[in-house]
Amino acid sequence: WKQVDLDGISDAVLSLEPAAIGGYLRVTLDSDRTPRGPAVAPRIAQILNWASDHWDLGLDPLGAGLDLQRSTTQ
Repeated sequence: WKQVDLDGISDAVLSLEPAAIGGYLRVTLDSDRTPRGPAVAPRIAQILNWASDHWDLGLDPLGAGLDLQRSTTQ
């Protein structure tokens, strides 16, 4: 089990845990430090890309899809 806290005051907690099919990667955002409104997908993709590089997970680079909710309200 691995957990990363990069700066002591984190916007998210990232943990890598064992699972029956290999491993389980979890990102938990701090609700007090996550702004309301903007999609979190770009932030999650950035965190998962960092984890793949840091822990050599071999994930293909991830990107966030279109934020459909925001694009329909603008």
